[in-house]
Amino acid sequence: MTRDAHDHGTANTGQLYARYRALVYRRACRFFPSAEAEDLTQDVFLRVMQCLPAFRAESSPATWLFRMTTNLALNRLRDQSRRLALLDEKGAPWLPPPAGPSSEATVLLGQLWRRLPEELLQVGVYAFVDGLTQQEIADVMGLSRRTVAKRLDSLAQACNSLERAPEAGEDP
Repeated sequence: MTRDAHDHGTANTGQLYARYRALVYRRACRFFPSAEAEDLTQDVFLRVMQCLPAFRAESSPATWLFRMTTNLALNRLRDQSRRLALLDEKGAPWLPPPAGPSSEATVLLGQLWRRLPEELLQVGVYAFVDGLTQQEIADVMGLSRRTVAKRLDSLAQACNSLERAPEAGEDP
């Protein structure tokens, strides 16, 4: 049994917070500026309070928290995009886009998040934002390396189709 898995047997949310808060915060900073990353960190540990009884220790707590942080960050980005689109559609005053990282990979994933299934987005973030190998992605997501490779192929096809087709409402 790994140390992390053993720690889960007696760990509570407070202990996980003390041990992994910095890891979760660094992960949140990949998506948001520091103040919003801090909010996301708190949201992650609120979710931990709800989900800890169901955590089966099939992965280490660090891996579980890494994945949970990624999922919550993507959900928050998606929700912000939907709110801005709705406000724009209903004639609300212009609002600036949410602040966040500006790397080309993150911008591209941002353009795709409304069009792609969650698992493709996760694979894309882990591969192109975090630079994880296919095997590392497989470990984090609990998938086979072959499945990760297939999802990366699907993501590449989606990126190619995005380059060819303008987003709805844009001039071709």
